[in-house]
Amino acid sequence: MKKIYIVFGVILLALLVVGCSGSNNTTTESKSDNSQPATAEPATQPTQVKQEVAEEPLTIIDSKLVKEEYIGYSITGTAKANKDMSYAEISAKCYGPDGAVIGSYLTNMQNLKAGETWNFKVIGPMDDSVRVENYTIAAGNCF
Repeated sequence: MKKIYIVFGVILLALLVVGCSGSNNTTTESKSDNSQPATAEPATQPTQVKQEVAEEPLTIIDSKLVKEEYIGYSITGTAKANKDMSYAEISAKCYGPDGAVIGSYLTNMQNLKAGETWNFKVIGPMDDSVRVENYTIAAGNCF
């Protein structure tokens, strides 16, 4: 029975410590004879943690939809490797005039070195009865 009281006491003590350790955001007023407003001391600045954002391995610099001369569509553009990669992929999704997905397409490249640019071409739908109105493009698998 004593163990239950001890455990209960430890939990209560822990809750009190956590509850009392919050920040105190109250202001104080000075009651002096010169009737000037009290000035609060400047708050200490929190330690700034530098957070590094991992850069994507492949950056798509530009792209455009191209109606091919004989049949179908393609998406051409430029991508830049931000690190050495043995494989890089760019995927595109094409949409029709009604906003419905026509299909998804991709192209790939091997052995890109950091800093190299890649002039890519994603071959899209090869059907002249389909009209591509819009597209999305993204870097796919890169390693």
